[in-house]
Amino acid sequence: MFAAYAALILLTCIWGLTFPVVQDSLAFASPLVFVSLRFLLAALIFPLFVWPRAQKLNRELLWKGIWLGILLWGGYAFQTVGLETTSSARAAFITGTFVPLTPVFAWLIFRAHITVRMWLAVALAFAGIAIMAQPEVGGFSLGDLFAQLCAICFALQLVFVNRWVHLDNECQLTWLQLGTTAVLAALFIPTAAVIRLEWSGYLIFGLVFTAIFASALAIWGQLRFQPRLPVSTAAVIFSLEPLTAGLAAWLLQDHIPPRVTLYGAAFIVAGMIISSTVKKREIEAV
Repeated sequence: MFAAYAALILLTCIWGLTFPVVQDSLAFASPLVFVSLRFLLAALIFPLFVWPRAQKLNRELLWKGIWLGILLWGGYAFQTVGLETTSSARAAFITGTFVPLTPVFAWLIFRAHITVRMWLAVALAFAGIAIMAQPEVGGFSLGDLFAQLCAICFALQLVFVNRWVHLDNECQLTWLQLGTTAVLAALFIPTAAVIRLEWSGYLIFGLVFTAIFASALAIWGQLRFQPRLPVSTAAVIFSLEPLTAGLAAWLLQDHIPPRVTLYGAAFIVAGMIISSTVKKREIEAV
């Protein structure tokens, strides 16, 4: 249990660290081009770590891996498109709704039983995201809709990972997920308003870092350790990502986070502490 908590917290920190790296890399490549190259490189590199386990595929693994890849791609694609027509603060807040959506989908799809303590933990984490994002008041825009679709994709991906992944198929599903995301991102590149690719040392660094650490290893870590915890607990842990992204921007880009970030972080940490008291056997399909 402790190993699973530690692993998910570590990979959440890695994902948070990628925000300034990706942002600076986008000066040389348009978003869908970067996403496609990142996941293509990850899909090519990952088998080197786990060969020959990753190649042992069957029809069931294929459709499960492709479905997980579609959800992962949807999360990245909708988030990227949404940021073109809404603010980052609103996008961050709306995307954060994956935290309360995760137990809702777990109940709707698999009739999972969610305890009162788990709902409290989810509410605290969601409040923390809202405090840190501070979304301004305004009407619901098309960009907000895309951000909401992003949250739905990420919530569904968490739910299906918990139900489908185990030690015998984690490598295969990781590889299929990476490959599907790369292919879909490449197919949708022509739909982008601007297509740009300028090779540079920093772009290569950004691609290698995000492909190896934030994609191949992090997604494999998610599939290996997330199923050991209740899916709602995993969602609460992943809600740390905005905090780690803010800290990474502070360290790498000298963007000093506002004091309100600490208040939001306190709510998220409180949610994590409460969620850690909930055992996986308390949240099973009924």
